[in-house]
Amino acid sequence: MIFNAEQFNDRLIRRLSRESRTYLLRRVDSAFLRRHLISEFRVDPTGGQVVLGWDYYWVVYVEEGRGPVTPVTAKVLCFFPDPRNDPRTDFDQNRPKRPEDVKRLTKEQFYGFLNENKRRRRRGQPPIMVTTQFIGPSPGKKFISPGMDGFSDHQGIMIIESMFEKELNRVLRAFSGTKKAKAIVRFG
Repeated sequence: MIFNAEQFNDRLIRRLSRESRTYLLRRVDSAFLRRHLISEFRVDPTGGQVVLGWDYYWVVYVEEGRGPVTPVTAKVLCFFPDPRNDPRTDFDQNRPKRPEDVKRLTKEQFYGFLNENKRRRRRGQPPIMVTTQFIGPSPGKKFISPGMDGFSDHQGIMIIESMFEKELNRVLRAFSGTKKAKAIVRFG
């Protein structure tokens, strides 16, 4: 029975990838971000790493917060209380990944939504689109760093210990009943 450290390392990193992904997902409030979390693992003979993250530039603002926002090239900022009404995205699939992916409303769309807002106001309904010239700062949610600190300090160590114990028992079972080998393993 040969212990293959490279295979064990590969299995360990794969397991840590699955478990760390699950651990982080429990700390993310946004359904969109939960669905689009990317996890990958990289293994080489000297070790491995698990990479968790998102392809969306704006996730850093959700995590860290942001300062006030004002229009850059337009006269007003537009947002939709119900993101499903925003024609610049198709709600769940087409959110901008990079700042240059952000789309502007066309003039026709903008005035169409202003007219719809007037109709809604007459009927006593909330606006479909909100316009403003300033949005104040927003604090961050801080779900990545504090959440993963708990994983690396506690749960990750338990997974590693469990996998080492299973591998050790597998090797010892392979040698049980033979007089060819004796294994003594001491942990700290």
